[in-house]
Amino acid sequence: MSNHRKLQQQLQTWVDQDIISEEQAEQILVFEGAAPARSSANWGNIIAGSLAALLIGGGIVLIFAYNWESLGKTARIALSFLPLIAAQVLYGFAYFKYRNEVVWKEAATGFLATMLTACIALISQTYNIGGAMSDFILLLLILGIPLLLLMPSASGICLYLGGLTYWAYADVDQSPTGYWLLLLPVIFSIWQFGQQEGSKIRSHFIIWSFAVSFAISWFGAHWKASLASYLLGTSFWLAVFYMAIIPNYARHAMRTVALFGIFQMSLLLTFFYDWREDQIFPEFSFEAGIPWNDISQMVVILIAAILWTWLLVVRSKWNTLSWSERGFILFPLLILLAVPLGASPLAYVVFLLMNAYLLGLGILLIQEGIELVNMSRINLGLLALLLLAGVRFFDSNWSLLLKGCAFILLGIMALYIRWRIVKNLEATTT
Repeated sequence: MSNHRKLQQQLQTWVDQDIISEEQAEQILVFEGAAPARSSANWGNIIAGSLAALLIGGGIVLIFAYNWESLGKTARIALSFLPLIAAQVLYGFAYFKYRNEVVWKEAATGFLATMLTACIALISQTYNIGGAMSDFILLLLILGIPLLLLMPSASGICLYLGGLTYWAYADVDQSPTGYWLLLLPVIFSIWQFGQQEGSKIRSHFIIWSFAVSFAISWFGAHWKASLASYLLGTSFWLAVFYMAIIPNYARHAMRTVALFGIFQMSLLLTFFYDWREDQIFPEFSFEAGIPWNDISQMVVILIAAILWTWLLVVRSKWNTLSWSERGFILFPLLILLAVPLGASPLAYVVFLLMNAYLLGLGILLIQEGIELVNMSRINLGLLALLLLAGVRFFDSNWSLLLKGCAFILLGIMALYIRWRIVKNLEATTT
């Protein structure tokens, strides 16, 4: 093994343990000659290629639209397919000649996607083919799968994720199975994209797009599932996102979405009335059978639970995790305990449990942030406490005097935290 390879592995270990940042590791590699300096023009190449493709494609469509009504049906069909054929030729040229060039990949993929959309829309208008917008998006998604697999690009992946997110909410009658079948190609394409050299900036953007898209479309795809299934499935997937085994530069997006989801879900479940049987657990009729959506949801929950168990047992370094990180990872166990209790006369126990969980997370994050002089953890902990205090302000029957005293205590605590941080910084510099 070369010295440069050993250095890369050692630096990655330090990054994973938060000893140094990803940027510092790259600077060390560049200094030692183990990696080329990152070009600042990378984002410019992506934007230039994608924007050029969209502008050119949009311009062609507008030119056709200028005299569209005066053209015959044969001319309309020819003009509909001509730009698509040209885009396919350009895509094939980029695939065989410039597959590793960023501008060519982004421009060719974006141009072909635009012309494909325009061709289908123009043919539909010519023959007066009706249909729902969700069906049109579904057709585009299916036809766009080869673009994802042949030459993965940031523009292609993001356009596909945007369409998939829209379709998941627009077609409320679709089965969750269809959503997951359409999600698999883009997951594989993202994995392919991550194997390419020098694509960290674009990979970071793609991971953010995937995390946000999944967080939004998850609820749309499983709209008809029971709310109890929602809780279980969401908790497992949030924990899987938090423990995602991806490079450190892209892990931030997954963890941010996971943290936001866990905080939001915990906060909503701190309201006692949500745990009443007629709110979260409506009466279920076994005579009507189990809907297909519920079966699909159970399969999704099972897959997420298996992934969560594998990450927890095999991949996670439990002894190196902080208490707050353990709390986030074990969040599904809390929901597994809360779901059966919520449908029983002990619903008030779940109410207390969820409040204690969010309160404990906030305190742990603040304590760890003070010890490590980490403002991100401190701010996250303060946010958890402020959110909890805010909802209890409107939800509880406390007097204004008690509420005012509680907010004053929180303000004093914030000042104390600031004082401790200053002291820790002085101690580390002396």
